[in-house]
Amino acid sequence: TRSSSSSKAGDDGDFDGDDDGGGEDGGVAGLSEAAAREHCPLQPTALALIALCAEIYPLTDYRHPVLTPCALFVGQVLAQRSAPSTRLGVRRCIFLCACALKLTREAKRWMPELSWALLLLSQKTMTSACKLTKSETHVAPAQPKPLSFASLLSTHASPNGKNGALSSAVDEAAAVYNLLQATVRLYSDLPSITEVLSAHRVALSKVKEQRLPPALRALHSRTQLQLQRVAANGQARRLPLRLQRVAPVPLKQFNPVFDEEFQPDKSMDPDRERAAMQRLNRKVKKEKKGAVRELRKDAAFLSAQRNAARDKTSAYLEARGKRALQLLEEQEHSYKSQKREKRSIAKLL
Repeated sequence: TRSSSSSKAGDDGDFDGDDDGGGEDGGVAGLSEAAAREHCPLQPTALALIALCAEIYPLTDYRHPVLTPCALFVGQVLAQRSAPSTRLGVRRCIFLCACALKLTREAKRWMPELSWALLLLSQKTMTSACKLTKSETHVAPAQPKPLSFASLLSTHASPNGKNGALSSAVDEAAAVYNLLQATVRLYSDLPSITEVLSAHRVALSKVKEQRLPPALRALHSRTQLQLQRVAANGQARRLPLRLQRVAPVPLKQFNPVFDEEFQPDKSMDPDRERAAMQRLNRKVKKEKKGAVRELRKDAAFLSAQRNAARDKTSAYLEARGKRALQLLEEQEHSYKSQKREKRSIAKLL
């Protein structure tokens, strides 16, 4: 079974919350569930180490051997699903949120755990301040005071009396309001800022300004107006999606353009130096083409002369070969004729 019990906020520094009471049939399951819902804040030594790392190392690096694991660890601590149950835990969680904001401010990195932790803290601190304001014996402070690091220590003296508890609650609520305003300013350019701030706007709208201490009313109204303005601006910046939106292509015109004063030999460039350079380039190109043409003619003439000399030599050599072959054939014919005549004379004898 689950029963709600109120703790003393002014004497022992605890907030009003829900306590889980397990009967005989609750067993270990009820204890484990309660342990899972309980917020575990960091010790002041760990908080001081995180703040020191944020001061020493550069915050704009995409990956850093120290700050990247530190940011992941901070996000894991802030992602717990319940708010701190003690005033000391609330102050430590507020300090951790300030460290997370410092880690993400320079590079404007989005940390959803920071938004979730601020939502829980705002609900917790505003509820506590409203409950303490109900009592007529409480004297609300005129202005909230900034929280000091000494207030995070367990040896820090807790405020005495109900007035001291209300003063501490006002200081914590003001710190949460300031952190929320700084976070909204940091992430005001996000496309999804309207959805991000929806839970915060609902939480602030549920709190009536008259129930808050006078020191928090102006801060509450300013924060609420800032959330509404940033959400409205984010909604106004959005454009409707258009499928295959392209610029219209103009029709190609085929109308000829006539220049009555056109002179092909005269450059129309207003820059005279550039026009002179273009004229010299054209002259060089023309001379180069003429030189190439003359070289081509000379090469053709030399090639024709070489071919003529080669043809003449070939004709001479071919004529000499034919003449020698003709002489050899005539000698062979004379020899054979004489041999036949001798053979015929011999037959007659």
